[in-house]
Amino acid sequence: MEAISFINTVFMHRKEASSVYKEFIMYLRRHFVIRNEVALLKRMKGSAEEITSLLFFCIVLESNEDDLIYVM
Repeated sequence: MEAISFINTVFMHRKEASSVYKEFIMYLRRHFVIRNEVALLKRMKGSAEEITSLLFFCIVLESNEDDLIYVM
């Protein structure tokens, strides 16, 4: 949950901390986070991992960033 909170904070303050945001996006792409989250959802059913993955996707969608939504 701390990581999810960190991700949300980066998205909320992307204008004030653009370098952190850009680096975060770079690492998201490099580590295929979206693909790994989808794989996690396929393996787990009704678990804490599923809830965390869905929360992650909600944060990405709410960020309203075209690049991230495209990656999804």
